[in-house]
Amino acid sequence: MDTRDFLVPDNYADFHCKCGKCRHTCCDGWAVTFPREDYFRLLSVTCSPELRRKLDTSLHLADDPTPERYAELLPNWEGHCPLQRADGLCALQAECGEEAISSTCRYYPRGIRTMDDDECACSVSCERVVEMLLHRLPPMTFRRMRLSFAMALPPRETDAALTVETRQLRRDVVTMLQAREVPLASRMMGIRAALVLEESGHQTSESRWAAFRAAAKVAIPPADWALRANILRTLMEELLADTISMGGIAAEILPLLRGEQAGAVLQQAAGTFQADTPDWMIGTEQLMVNHVFYEGFPYGTYQERPATAAVSLCAEYAVLRGTAVLYHQLHPDETALVDAIAALFRVMEHSAFGWNAAVVLEREGKAGEDVIGQIVGI
Repeated sequence: MDTRDFLVPDNYADFHCKCGKCRHTCCDGWAVTFPREDYFRLLSVTCSPELRRKLDTSLHLADDPTPERYAELLPNWEGHCPLQRADGLCALQAECGEEAISSTCRYYPRGIRTMDDDECACSVSCERVVEMLLHRLPPMTFRRMRLSFAMALPPRETDAALTVETRQLRRDVVTMLQAREVPLASRMMGIRAALVLEESGHQTSESRWAAFRAAAKVAIPPADWALRANILRTLMEELLADTISMGGIAAEILPLLRGEQAGAVLQQAAGTFQADTPDWMIGTEQLMVNHVFYEGFPYGTYQERPATAAVSLCAEYAVLRGTAVLYHQLHPDETALVDAIAALFRVMEHSAFGWNAAVVLEREGKAGEDVIGQIVGI
């Protein structure tokens, strides 16, 4: 058992799994991966013959295994975890207790980071987390909380001086996202400017905020809805259409983004969405703040250069906004919106989506300030 003081969002302790009441369980459609020690423990766990048979036929070594990602529990032919019962609960946990399941299953949607600080947050890929954040009004804050995990946590990877710098940079980005006196699209452009400035060397909070305020005062360019639809279509076709989590949702949305009227369709959908969900911008702020903290932005797993991280963040915001606007046009109820957001963050927070989105935009010549200004204005 590893016990440490973690920095967590102020609502971290409020999360409780919906268990069998979840519409889309966390194991649905995923090959659950887990560490080496979990693999050998699952091979020898004492359980009923029926459960033993399911475990033995589903446990496989991962391709290019590492100690942290050593093996996986493959889904059955229906795309479900073979250990999931008809009531949505885990057969292994029900029979053998929580201690028997893998650490991945035990702690999801919690994401533990120890690279430059001990931090923990819940992923927005979980529908319960979306529900907690979507109507939250107060700006998110963070506090230290003593947490225990039944596994060996990796040590710090950065020195103390760099830790202070990265903490402050992340804190600045979070506070910029929460600057509600500025429209959210302008906040995104301000964050982009602050991170581009970071390319010239480590900056102070004062210099970042000066860049943020200067960029946030610049008007978002006049709306080119055809261009916005084109970029959104490109990102969805290349990065979401073939994924298990978002494939079905993308298949419904993409026809709206094709053809000569795609821009007009997107514009009309954005207007309808704004009228139907007047608090959406606060909800989006909460989702993005949680995402930034969960990912360890801008120095997460896939991000190295702050300017590239800025393009990634703007692309993620645009796809989130576009998905919500267009899916609401097709399914105008909150349950569908929650499901779409959770499905999208399954890709955004558990793959290299942000990095790949930046690559796509740069390849298409659409990573410049003017175009980024268009997509964050959706």
